[in-house]
Formats: sequence, structure tokens, C-alpha cells
Amino acid sequence: MTDATLTPPLAGSGRRSTRARPTDDQLLDAACAVFAERGFRAATMEQVAAKANSTKPTLYAHFRAKDALYEACLVREASTAQRWLFRRYAEAAQLGLEEQIRADVRAFFDYAAAHPYGFRLLFGAEQDPGADRTRQDLWESVTAQLSRLIGSYVAGQGRPAAEWAARIMAEMTSAAVVSGTRSALSTDAGNRAAAAELVAAFITAGLGRVDPSRMAAAGSP
Repeated sequence: MTDATLTPPLAGSGRRSTRARPTDDQLLDAACAVFAERGFRAATMEQVAAKANSTKPTLYAHFRAKDALYEACLVREASTAQRWLFRRYAEAAQLGLEEQIRADVRAFFDYAAAHPYGFRLLFGAEQDPGADRTRQDLWESVTAQLSRLIGSYVAGQGRPAAEWAARIMAEMTSAAVVSGTRSALSTDAGNRAAAAELVAAFITAGLGRVDPSRMAAAGSP
């Protein structure tokens, strides 16, 4: 006979998960890793959910679609990179040119080492289309910082730099830093500090060889 005093089980209780729901940041951590490793097109929401130890329904409850998740990853990582880099730029602002370039380059290398997935999403050699404005805004802010630094250096030689000239030098400097960082990430960690020093030396040597008169603003003495 059935004991009528037994409390019947709650409907569906056998299927109820005790797993805690992940936060947005935990889901974004997983998504950044998957997108960086596989690229936007090849990555799937199933892979992201598995990486986060979650489920597709939970993932869709936080982010409506894969492109929205990808955009959120880029926005978060760009914000992280900007905070990281510009805090270090501010700390080095009173240094001389060579020391400031060395500090700025090291800041970029340190960011990439601490946030490898974010770096690959934002500065990877093979970038997926979409959310280009997020990347461009970050690139513009970094290039503008370098342009100001180079302009100050040229002005210190007695000639104000033309905006276009400082911009060209800043673009080339940014490209050298990004390219050097990509290469360094493929080496063992013990070589990264040496790689940062090498890139900084390359940049300062190049700037030191530029005749300030070639960068002078029109009409400057």
C-alpha cells in the first residue's frame, strides 16, 4: 500500500539544476576565449555555453544573438584596454621621450600578456568583420596619444610639428607596437620583456633619425 503521508515530489524536481546562473562577465569571459580561438564565423553559441559551463537558453537570456555577444565582448575588451593603457600613459607622462616610449610599449605588452583573448579580438592579424567602430575608436585614442608625444618631441627641437607629420609617425609607431606584440605573444614568457625593449629601441631609434625640419609645420622658423 502507498503511504498517504509521504509528500509527493515536486513536479520537475528531478530535472532542476542546482548550478548557479553565470554572470554577464563570466559569459563574456567564455565568449572572448571562443571568439579569439575560433573567429566570429566559426564560433557557435553552443561552444560559448559549454565554455561557460552553462546552457544555450541561459546564454540567449543574457545576449539575444551571436553578433550581440560578439559586440559586447569587443566593447568590454576595448574599455579594459583603454583603461589599462591610459593609466600607464599617465604614469609615464613626465618622463623623457625614450623612457616614455619604453613605458608605453611595455604597457601594451603587459596588457596583451594579461588579456591575450582581448588583445587577439582587438588587434589580431585576422580580424572578423563587424563592430569595426569599436576597434577604430580604440586605435584612434592610442594613435592620438602617440601623436601628442611625437609632436611634443619635435616641438622640443625648436620647431612645432605639422599635425599630418605627427599623425603619420604615430600610425607607424602604433603599427610597430602591435606587430611586435603579436610576435612576442608566440614566444615564451621569458622573452616578452626583451621583445618590448627591442620594439621600444626600434621606435626611439627611428624617431631619433628623423630630421625635425621634415616634420615642421608650414611657416615655422
